[in-house]
Amino acid sequence: MPAIVFIVVDHDYAARLADLPTDEPVWIVDTPTNRAMTKKLWAESPNRTHLNGITLFTSTAASAEDCVIHQLEPIDLHHGIYSADPPYAGLQIIGTQPTDRLTVELAAFDLTEITITDSGFRATRPTYNTFMPPEDHEQTIRQARAHSNRSIARRNLLGVGSSLADDFVAIIGDGTFVPTRAAYLKLFKFGFDNPKASLTYERIPDTIQIATPPNQAAELGTWIATTVTGTVTHTGTYAAMWRQTPAGWQLRSELYITLTEA
Repeated sequence: MPAIVFIVVDHDYAARLADLPTDEPVWIVDTPTNRAMTKKLWAESPNRTHLNGITLFTSTAASAEDCVIHQLEPIDLHHGIYSADPPYAGLQIIGTQPTDRLTVELAAFDLTEITITDSGFRATRPTYNTFMPPEDHEQTIRQARAHSNRSIARRNLLGVGSSLADDFVAIIGDGTFVPTRAAYLKLFKFGFDNPKASLTYERIPDTIQIATPPNQAAELGTWIATTVTGTVTHTGTYAAMWRQTPAGWQLRSELYITLTEA
């Protein structure tokens, strides 16, 4: 099952650390008391890995909110699509509450379902209702596309991948066939790793049609590519096939056609 990663930003959590689940990963802020207990638990369970063990992290953040925000990228790297199969499903945050700023940062990783707990809160990815009316299916797909656009703008590879089915394929604007989900994400990763030379892509849906029964959907729209300075370099049209899955609506395929090029 996908993991729930615990983030502990309570500087004096040592006495309760052993009470956390032993089959879920825990990231805890490094303080003298937290470190001492972590070392004790490491010695007691030497075979736990980063996927189910305890990780100490240092922080000079001025607030618990900032402390969490600074760990989102490292956790995504260590427990996301390139490090865990399946990738983590959410975060259990101990030691702070879901401020407006923090919920915005979490949303960039598709962690939008917030549940308050006694010690903090849980942030998980949304679940989907297969039996919703057609207009709600359309809205769900539009929200997924908007999230994908935000993820590209923020260079969040996990967010880009969250809407792609395992058997996803694509034809990009120059006619190149991209045969796998991994190959498609690799193209984005190359751009994210070279931000000054990469382009930001936005897909703007015009129409979304839901099949009967609602097991698949067609999305038609336009797309634009811009440089880091906002200059438009390419525009075109696209078509996408969405498929209803146990995880919700996911993209099965996309076809991009370039119509203008600067």
